[in-house]
Parts: sequence; C-alpha cells; structure tokens
Amino acid sequence: MPELKLEKNTTVYDLILTDEGDFKEDESFDTVIEVSLFTDARASASEISQPQYRRGFWGDEVFNDNRKTGSKLWVLSQARRTEENLVKAVDYVLQSLSWLKEDGYLKDIKAEAIYTGSGTLRIDLYLYRFDDKVTHKFYERWEQT
Repeated sequence: MPELKLEKNTTVYDLILTDEGDFKEDESFDTVIEVSLFTDARASASEISQPQYRRGFWGDEVFNDNRKTGSKLWVLSQARRTEENLVKAVDYVLQSLSWLKEDGYLKDIKAEAIYTGSGTLRIDLYLYRFDDKVTHKFYERWEQT
C-alpha cells in the first residue's frame, strides 16, 4: 500500500517531496500508523464527562463513512501507571489499527504496552504481512505526569 511519506519535524510532520517535486511514497505503514495512533478519537461520556473535552477528529463528521479516525491513547496521557491502563492502551491501539486488517493490508497486528523506567508509555507493534514478513515498530509517549 503506497502512502505519502511523512517526516517528523520536532512536534509537527512534513510531507516529503522527491527531487522531481512529487510527493514521496513509502510502503512502511509509518504514516498510516502515526495518523491512526496519534489522531485523537472522540472519547465517550464515560471516559470524559464534559463534552467539550472529548476531542475527536473533525473529519469523522464530514466524511460520515462509519469509520472513526484515530485512537483514544490521548485519554491515557494523564492516567496513572497501572496494569489496567496498559490493557486499555493495547485495546486503543488495536482498535485504531483494525482497518489495516479489515481492508486487507495486513494479515494480523499484535501490540504490547509497557511503562519504561522513566515512566513513558511504550507501545510495541508487530505487523504481520501476507508474505509472512513481520515488522516490529515501537512508539514511546507521555512521561508520567
């Protein structure tokens, strides 16, 4: 699946251009994973009581294709370091990436979450392709607050 290549530039992402002026494409799943994991999905009332703080991707309302963009990992940014929240992190990750399996881009996705010694949430992803290649990626976010 060709995707547009994004490059992290401090706290924002830039689209990369080729020497010919076209957008650079990539097949690593990096861009779609970053968008899926770190776009804020709308939280439910049980997760965030005040509606104005539930966030969510505006495009979900505009495109109205019954598919929600992003994850709820942001809900855990102020959460305590508990085993229950590690389980939630894995659930949020797998929910946000499930479309890659449903649309036939990956055979399977596994995820693990741990807290590092510095209190950062680390997400390990294992992407199982149809050619039996497994790709391991990891993301670290949010020091303990």
